[in-house]
Amino acid sequence: MPAAEVQRAVYALPLDLHQEIRAYMAQCGLRNETEAVRRLLRLALSTSEKPEALAQRLAREIRTLGLRPAFSAVLACHPLFTEARFFDAERALVFKTTNGAMFRVSAGRVEPVQKEASE
Repeated sequence: MPAAEVQRAVYALPLDLHQEIRAYMAQCGLRNETEAVRRLLRLALSTSEKPEALAQRLAREIRTLGLRPAFSAVLACHPLFTEARFFDAERALVFKTTNGAMFRVSAGRVEPVQKEASE
């Protein structure tokens, strides 16, 4: 993340909460406590995120990180996410949300996908 896009903040946490963050860090294989806190905050904030906004955020991250790293960073633990199908050659994926919405997402592009008649 470029330094210009970062806001430094310091928070005092109860020891038990800090220990939970460290456990999450170990569980996810993270080496950086800041990244663990960043992911936990994103996860908490994502509970109110709309599927369309999630798809747009994923498209931005694909452009920056690449397809599979963006999937890991944005969708893998997201509470709205249910399933995905990768199209590596096209740097795209189709994902489905808990409300049944489906999106085809690539770098900078989001397209809603119609549900199949058999569903």
